[in-house]
Amino acid sequence: NAMCTSHFGAVVRTTHVTGTLTDIGSTTGRMAMIFIRKGCRRARLNVLERAEIGVDARKVLVLGPMWVSFLIGSIVGAFLQSHIGVYALLLPATLTGLVGLTYVF
Repeated sequence: NAMCTSHFGAVVRTTHVTGTLTDIGSTTGRMAMIFIRKGCRRARLNVLERAEIGVDARKVLVLGPMWVSFLIGSIVGAFLQSHIGVYALLLPATLTGLVGLTYVF
């Protein structure tokens, strides 16, 4: 049910909104625990912990905007549906088609 991809060395699963929020929460929790164990001081982190923090931070930088895009898309979709009904689906369909054509050519 999820599509996996890799961005900046971090594996990112693009499921649904709740899956994205779960990944954001678990990633930030993992980062927080590393810092808490070291007394909240970056200078105390070893090389491995710094690398883990770096990968996790880049993962959150991918997941955060993706979640915001889900949120904005749902708000815009609800607004368009209330104004133009089923024709609101033409916007994401056209956008998807254009991106697909751009990718092919």
